[in-house]
Amino acid sequence: MQARLVIEVDGLYHDRPEQKEHDENRTAELDRFDIKVIRFTNEEIKNHFGRVMQCIRKEIQQRLKNRNGQ
Repeated sequence: MQARLVIEVDGLYHDRPEQKEHDENRTAELDRFDIKVIRFTNEEIKNHFGRVMQCIRKEIQQRLKNRNGQ
């Protein structure tokens, strides 16, 4: 079973209005295919890696549970 999850690491570049719009459009397109995007900043990865991994694990578990109909 696949979780159909995308992990994106966003740097300052993603704060630019045109990049935010691009990211939102891409996310909407992925949503159409039941692919979820979760984002973390570079700082979150660097400073709170354990918390980030916990969030990713939780999201995977939830998506697999939902896909299995439980």
